[in-house]
Amino acid sequence: MIAYMQEKSKKQSFWQKIKEYLTSNIGGGDSFKKYFFESLATMLASGIDIRTILFDMKSQAKDKSEIVFLDRIIVAIENGTPIWRMAQNERLVGGHYLSLIKIGELSGFLPQNLDTIVKQMERDRDFNNKLRSASLYPSLVGALLLIVAVILMTFVFPKILGVYESLNIELPTVTLVLIAIGEFMASNAVWFFPLVLFIIFLIIYLLFFNINTKKYGQMLMLKLPGIGKLLQ
Repeated sequence: MIAYMQEKSKKQSFWQKIKEYLTSNIGGGDSFKKYFFESLATMLASGIDIRTILFDMKSQAKDKSEIVFLDRIIVAIENGTPIWRMAQNERLVGGHYLSLIKIGELSGFLPQNLDTIVKQMERDRDFNNKLRSASLYPSLVGALLLIVAVILMTFVFPKILGVYESLNIELPTVTLVLIAIGEFMASNAVWFFPLVLFIIFLIIYLLFFNINTKKYGQMLMLKLPGIGKLLQ
């Protein structure tokens, strides 16, 4: 626990924070969840009662949100709430993790089951790190290509329209469509270009960073030709 607090309190530079974000587990608070369950598993296996464990964690916590969280947990435990119900109410884990905690409480193997959860969290974190690393490059390349295309269509293409007009020939349908798009983007560049950038960043946020929708982005990346095999 002390090592966790010391590591958390270290001052980091801007680029260190960026590096940590790109290599950390997807979703906020996962390191604290791992620390929380790891501490419970270790101390419960040593015969320490859970109330003492929680007060010990609270005394060492420095983040205000963690202290508030531990206060809620202490109140819930003192009111007789099972650990699995507390974890469900606090949305610490879900699905099969809750089942493992519940089975552990009923069977007396809670420390072993919590240790299993911690190890699985490690595996999930490693997988998510690899998935993020593999999807980051193609995502950035795709976004940059789209931005370059918008810039070309907005500022470069309209300047060479006179060349096409001077040819005095019938242009292909595709070229006419591109000319129309270029003229529209050039005449509405003041609001169109910022709107496109906003939409791009919104899509990236929803597909890869938002905790409720990022699963769809991961599913999409796994289904893309070539990229899906690379991620797997």
